[in-house]
Amino acid sequence: MLTLLCYILDVIAFFVAVAAFDTEITAVADISLLFLACANIAIDAYYVVWVISAKVKFPDYVANQIVLALLGVFKKLNLVIAAKLEKLSDDKQSQISAAASAPAEPRS
Repeated sequence: MLTLLCYILDVIAFFVAVAAFDTEITAVADISLLFLACANIAIDAYYVVWVISAKVKFPDYVANQIVLALLGVFKKLNLVIAAKLEKLSDDKQSQISAAASAPAEPRS
């Protein structure tokens, strides 16, 4: 869960910037660090909201796995997609064998 790690590190950076804000040296660097930490936390929050909204756009059988994949866990998504492709392949094979065993219609 790299996204969670990034969020935690951004929150730590924010509090480090807040703690460094009370020193007597110039505040420009401290304000810059504070602004960048706030921007990174906002970007993290936007990404999490985007991932949650992506869950609504996909079919139920794969929605949870896509959310996990967007958060960095791909194994379950690969298993679900492989199972779905296997099922589609089996259905296609049964359609082909049914069409091959059906009697041919006479052409006029």
